[in-house]
Formats: sequence, C-alpha cells, structure tokens
Amino acid sequence: MVFRMDLAETPANDREEYLDFLTTNCAVPFRSRTAHTEQPMTFVHMHREIGSMTVFENTYSNYSGVRPLGIARSSDEKMITIGMPMGPMGFAQGDSQVQGAARSMVAFWGLAPYGAEVRQEIYYSALVAPIEDLGLPTVLVRNITGIELGSSPLATVFASHVRTLLALPEMTLEEEAALAGPTLELLRALLVTAAGDEFEAREPLNRTLMLRAMSFLEANFASPELSVAQLATHLGVSRTRAYALLSEAGIGFTEWLRERRLERAVQMLESPSSGLMSIGEIARQVGFRDHATFTRAFRAQYGSAPTEWRARVRGNVDELPLTTAASVSSDSSI
Repeated sequence: MVFRMDLAETPANDREEYLDFLTTNCAVPFRSRTAHTEQPMTFVHMHREIGSMTVFENTYSNYSGVRPLGIARSSDEKMITIGMPMGPMGFAQGDSQVQGAARSMVAFWGLAPYGAEVRQEIYYSALVAPIEDLGLPTVLVRNITGIELGSSPLATVFASHVRTLLALPEMTLEEEAALAGPTLELLRALLVTAAGDEFEAREPLNRTLMLRAMSFLEANFASPELSVAQLATHLGVSRTRAYALLSEAGIGFTEWLRERRLERAVQMLESPSSGLMSIGEIARQVGFRDHATFTRAFRAQYGSAPTEWRARVRGNVDELPLTTAASVSSDSSI
C-alpha cells in the first residue's frame, strides 16, 4: 500500500499539529515542528511497505524533527533508518553530527535520541528496517550510526534501489513482499561494507542483480529514453553483462519493453480515469514517441486499433469505424 500526504492540503493553523500527530504514530515515532516560526513549513510525503520495511520520500522545507530520549527509551521499535538527502540537512545522534548534502547517506537507529533539520527545500528518501531482521551484531550497527555513509562502496547502488522502489507503480501485498528479501540483503551488505568488510557484500550484490534490474525496468518503462545502457549504468555493470542478464532470464529487452508499454496502454484505455485522454497522450504517457508508432504496435499485438479497443470497452458502436461497427452490430443481434 502507498500512502501520500501534502501538508498544503491541511488548514494552515493545523499543519504543525497534524504533522506532529502523524510522526508520533509512525514506525519510528518522533516529534515534528516548524524550524523557524516566522517562515511557513512545507511537507510532501509518500511511503510504502516492503515486507517489514518502509521506504519513504519527503520534499520539505523549514522542518525540524526530533526523537527525544523519552520516546527512544519507552519505544519497543528497534529500527534503523538509512536517510539520503539531496540537499543541505543537519543530522545529530549522540556525539555524532553530520551536515548532509546532495548524495549524502546517514544511518541512525531508534535506540537513542536523534534530530534532523531542513531549512531550504530538499528531496529526502529513506528506508526503515527492524534491526533484528539484519542478523548483524548490535555493536556493528551502533558503530556506523550517525556517520556519513555516502562514500561506502555500495551507497550509490543502495540509494538507487530505494528510489526505484519508490517509483514502482501500485503493487499487491505479495509483490511488495517479494522485494523484501533482496532489499534486506542489500541493506545488510551496505552496512557491512560501511563497517569495512567489502568481501561480504559481493554475494548479496550478485544475488539481487536480476531483481534490481527488473525493478528498474518496471519503474522506468514509460520513459522514451529507457535503454539497456541506462540499465547497465543503474546496475553498475557493462552493457554486455546487462544484455546477458536479461538473456539468462529469457527476456528480450525490445520485446519486453513494447509488451509492457502496451499492457499499460490497455489499462489506460479501459480506465474511466483516463477516459478524456486522447490516444496520442496515452501513447506518450506509456513511452511511445508518436501516435502512429503506438497504433501500429497496438494493432500488431491485439488485432485492433486503440480507438476500436476503447470503443468496445465502452460499448459505444458509434465510435468505431463503419466496417467494425457493422460487425459489432451484426454480432450483437445473434
């Protein structure tokens, strides 16, 4: 399930209280307030569950969040958060202080107080996971909290994976749960390499390669620019290795991409929410560069033009071409 919230939709006088209510009732409770009262706070949030983990993203400004000692001591949640700001953001936990910047990465856990502050608007993504699910020594986890992890060998791979999870379309609970194991492996590998053991991270990277590839393709299939070269860059492998990876799974990139775009087009043609959208706009939204290319591909795949498909779904014979409409009218009289 995906949850979205834009604080701008809440009455101005209630925003700080409402946000504080939400954050004191989340997976790792903390308090929220406006950083500087003379300026407005902005806060746009989205999160989704991946098994026992949560991934989320915020776009916010003039915000201050604190997990005070009282909450940290009384809470039963033993969680670790990997935060990835894309701009200036201050973190503090215990004696550690980090001034986050673009491409920073910071780990902090819920067993001790911490705080974060954002002044100018930034984008921030994070993953929250139960510490006990990691199967790592507590001392290892504790020693890497509150420090900058952006230089870790796996930081870029992990951050890219989290953003891919956030970009995926709506999924079933079973589909989300299937992503949990590989995601947890990547998290474990990130923490282990950050602690200085790069060798232990190699096997999780190899085991999760196919899942990370398909997650990336699924999140980006509607981009006209999507290519195997982009996939290879995302995975940190050569184009030859990316092609081989897909081939090993019986996937032809061009065929998969065309079929996935057409599947999405069918969903949009059949959905009332896109009923006023033109065929050309649907074509562009699913990744085709022009109406004509889309129509040819659609007809080759499904045996009819997109306009005919939409008209049949609506039961509107008047929208069909004369020859097709006559066939429908004849069939309906049998």
